[in-house]
Amino acid sequence: MMIGDKQLREQLRDLPTGYLLDLLADAESVDESSVREILGERGLNSDEIALMVRRRLNGRIPRGHSLWRGARIFTLACTLLLSIFNLISYHRLLHGASPLKGLLTILCAIGVAFGFFLGYKLTTHLYHGAPHRLYCGFPLPVGTVDLRTGKEELPPRPLLMLCMAVNATVGLMLVLFPLLLIHYLLG
Repeated sequence: MMIGDKQLREQLRDLPTGYLLDLLADAESVDESSVREILGERGLNSDEIALMVRRRLNGRIPRGHSLWRGARIFTLACTLLLSIFNLISYHRLLHGASPLKGLLTILCAIGVAFGFFLGYKLTTHLYHGAPHRLYCGFPLPVGTVDLRTGKEELPPRPLLMLCMAVNATVGLMLVLFPLLLIHYLLG
C-alpha cells in the first residue's frame, strides 16, 4: 500500500476498526503508518493500538474469519440435513391424512415466500470471510472485497447465480423446518 494513494486511504477509512486492526496484526504488505493514522483519527492512541494488535495476535479466541469459515461449513451441512428432513416430511404431509394438512400446507406456502426473502437477506450479508477479504453473501459468497486494496470482485455470472440459489435454499430450509417438524411430531 502506498501512503500517497488518496483513494486507498479513503477505502481504508470506510473499513471498520476491527478489520484495520486485523490488517496490522497480519502485517502483510500493509502501510502501517496509514492504518495507524486512520485509527488515530478514531480516537485510539498508539499504546491502545499496540495493545489491541497484541491481543489479536496472542488471543485464545480464533480470529473472526476463522469463526465465519466454521459457521459457513456448519450452515451448509445443516442445510443438507434439513433439506432431506424437509423433503421427507413434506412428502408425508401431502400424502397423509393429517387434520392439520390444509393449515400446514398454507403455512408452508407462506414460509416459502418468507424463506426466499431470508435467502435474499443472507445473500446481502457482509462479513469477514478470509484474512484479507470481506465477503458478501452467507454461506456462499456472491462477491468479495480485498481489504488491502479495496478492489471488489464478483464471480462469473453462472457461479454467482448458483451461490445465490444456495443462499436462498438455506433461508428456505430454515423457515420450513419448524413447520414440518410440527407435522412430524404431531403425526
